Amino acid sequence: MDINLEDVFEIVEEPEHSKNFLLNFQEKYNIDSEDLYLFYQQDGINYEELPITEENFKSLLHHFIIFKENGGDPWELKESDNWKENIAYQNKEENYSSCSFLFSYVIL
Repeated sequence: MDINLEDVFEIVEEPEHSKNFLLNFQEKYNIDSEDLYLFYQQDGINYEELPITEENFKSLLHHFIIFKENGGDPWELKESDNWKENIAYQNKEENYSSCSFLFSYVIL
């Protein structure tokens, strides 16, 4: 009996798979995934403080870790075409501040 791994497992290529997940998440929820991850690590932010489900919150954290561990650059998430059009964020490094997540979240 021949077993095809693609029939049993979803085979993905990283960091592109996680990058696409994170970009879709950012567009859907209007939340910067790197900021969310950093605030989670530093301040213990949890999903109850956000307009997302616990499952989506855990999935975001998982995908961000996988993205970084596989050589993903968080600036790619800020420089995507979809994210560049997001008025709540300045995507240029010199204009970027770690507080932008908090300000945009409070405004939303």
